[in-house]
Amino acid sequence: MTSRTRLFALVLLLPAVLFGADKAAVKGPIVPATPTPLPQAASRIHVADVLNTPSHAPDQMDFGSVWNGESAKRTLSLTTIASGYVTVEIPRGPFRVAEYRELGGSTGGQTVVQFGMKSVKARTTYADGQSGPFQWSLAPNTAIEVDIVFQPHFDLFTMAAGPKSATMKVTGPGPHGAWAFNVPLRGMFDGMRTSPLLILPEKDILSVADPFETVQKFVVRLVGTGEDVSGRIVWPSASPGLKVKPYGNVSLDASETKEFTVPVEGTGGHTDKTPLDGAVAFEFVRRGQSAPQQTVAVPFRVSFVPGYFGRDLGPAKCNGVQLTLARVTIYANGNAHFSVTLGPQAYESHFEVFFPQAGRTLFHTIAPADLRQQIRVRAEENGPGGLATVNQSFTINFDGRINPGPGSSLDRYLALMHSTATLRCW
Repeated sequence: MTSRTRLFALVLLLPAVLFGADKAAVKGPIVPATPTPLPQAASRIHVADVLNTPSHAPDQMDFGSVWNGESAKRTLSLTTIASGYVTVEIPRGPFRVAEYRELGGSTGGQTVVQFGMKSVKARTTYADGQSGPFQWSLAPNTAIEVDIVFQPHFDLFTMAAGPKSATMKVTGPGPHGAWAFNVPLRGMFDGMRTSPLLILPEKDILSVADPFETVQKFVVRLVGTGEDVSGRIVWPSASPGLKVKPYGNVSLDASETKEFTVPVEGTGGHTDKTPLDGAVAFEFVRRGQSAPQQTVAVPFRVSFVPGYFGRDLGPAKCNGVQLTLARVTIYANGNAHFSVTLGPQAYESHFEVFFPQAGRTLFHTIAPADLRQQIRVRAEENGPGGLATVNQSFTINFDGRINPGPGSSLDRYLALMHSTATLRCW
């Protein structure tokens, strides 16, 4: 085989070596493949758009969640590709332009950094509520940053809680005409942030000073309103006559209600005519935050009343016999002590103490059988009419109790304390 013949055979075998035996085995003349042409107009537009759009980031902005009064910030970075005006436009709503910065320069699209910080050539800050569009005249190859803030203001009708979204439109000049791109904006508005509730079931508290000025039951109720919090019960104000201090390390879940009996004492020497005023609040920290906050302070008043009081009942006659030195002592626990001195010739009688303002039913009729027995012991056997009498004055003492009635025992006690008292007998 001549060299020419060998070269021809190699040419015939080359497709089998390069593309496999199947493709090489195809018979017939070899026809070169014809490439499918791209749509030239579309290709030119696509290439032109790519070359005509400035480098920028990000392509979308997610601001996360904010409460009313809070804000979240994201930054758009862009490097110009031609001289002219760059414009940023955001529809009126919870998203706004907060600040524009022109950086010191760029090299090959890279921002110049000096001493670890971006060199700012110009800066403009925009107030909340300032309307756009915002526009800046720039030279080519200039790096800029635009801060976008998500700052919704609660309004029941126009800005309620819920997801929020908008589209930021950015336009400017390019070497092949004007360019434009959109950046989707989104954030979650959590609405009005509410504080826990502090409730005092009783704001006007009466407590017996027996023997110390200790409030028996100062109850504070805390109600969660949507957020987990922790804190302590504090006293923004308190009369000098009150002894109070911060209470507990309290944790309160979002929908939890808790009650606490908090120590409150008086410094001593008070009566029901010297009320002591104060205010209580809940100082708390929200989860994920460190700054303490405080609920609205709730006012209260504490009045200490004596553990007992006495009433001189004055002179009286019973069955024509003079009674003197009659006195009743009533205790806050419901007990009562009665003392009366009977004159000579006293007959066996029934006695009671009457409280006109409080109502008679608040006190037992005090003529028990032991009273009759006490008189008989002191009486002579030949009393007139067979009744027990005495020839000289004597004092008898016995105990009773306040009758049950409407209201608490303390209510009945206070009613008696503020009423006059008279002795009646029959």
